[in-house]
Amino acid sequence: MLNSSRYNKTYFYEGCEINPINIGIITIGILSVLFISDIISTIIGINRTNRYLKLLSKSGSQLRKISESIGENISDKTIQFTQKSENIKNDVKEKRQKAINDMEKHRAAIQRKQEDILKNMPMTAKRIRSAFPDLKLFEYWDNKNKENKK
Repeated sequence: MLNSSRYNKTYFYEGCEINPINIGIITIGILSVLFISDIISTIIGINRTNRYLKLLSKSGSQLRKISESIGENISDKTIQFTQKSENIKNDVKEKRQKAINDMEKHRAAIQRKQEDILKNMPMTAKRIRSAFPDLKLFEYWDNKNKENKK
C-alpha cells in the first residue's frame, strides 16, 4: 500500500527500507569525502612541487654561476693567448728581419772580399791555373769572370 508520506519508500528486502533522501545524503557524504581527499592530495602535491622547483632554481643559479666563471676563464685565456701570439709573431718578424739584414751585410762583405781577392790574384796563381786547368779551386773565379763579361 501506499504510504501517505511525501516520498516513496523503496524496499530491498523485507524490513530494510531506503528512501531517496537517505540515498542523496549518502551520495553527498561520499562525494564530500572524495572532494576533501582530492583537495588534500592536491595541496600536498603543490607543496612537493614547490619544493622541487626551489631545488631546481637553486641548482640552476649555481649552474649559471659555474658556467659564467668558465666562460670568463675561457675568454680571459683566449685574450691572453691572442696577445701572446701577436707579441710572439711581432718578435719573430723583427728577429727574422734583423737576421736577414745581418746575413745580407755579411754576404755583401764576403762577396766584396772575394772580388778583391779575384782582382788581385797574383801571377803565380794565374800560372798554377794554366798548368792545372782541371783544378776545382778556380771554378768560382771562372764563373765570376763569365758573369762579369755578360
